[in-house]
Amino acid sequence: MPTMASHIELANRNQAVIDYLLLNPSVCAETIAVISFYKALHVMEAIFCFREQKHCFGHVEREKYIKNHKVYSQYWPFYRVLSTSSYVARYLADNTTSQGYTRFSDYLPLDQVKAMLLDRYLARLERLAVTMLPSSHGLVPYTPRPIVST
Repeated sequence: MPTMASHIELANRNQAVIDYLLLNPSVCAETIAVISFYKALHVMEAIFCFREQKHCFGHVEREKYIKNHKVYSQYWPFYRVLSTSSYVARYLADNTTSQGYTRFSDYLPLDQVKAMLLDRYLARLERLAVTMLPSSHGLVPYTPRPIVST
């Protein structure tokens, strides 16, 4: 079974990818959405491992667990947005509304990928997460900062 440390390691690797992709977000906004969701997923799994020695074996199980357990339900609004955005980025369809899109930017304009997904939802989910992890968790948080273009 995965450990808290292994999930933190994967979350940190996802953060490194996010930092790299932010060097030129217009090329890969969809990938930023997908990777930010998977970082949130590993953060949640790290919490489950630490608090309950639990591991979820799929998106549906994980979403139900977050949504239906009072201690984790505070994460749901942030996790849901990241999950939905990732789904739209991968399939050009919103699985919560069944709406389709021609391109990801029709769903979420480029300037909102950073401002909404990262600065707002991922950063807030992580701020909550560190309150449920041990002080030595090792999570590298997303830090809102200006985009540096090359």
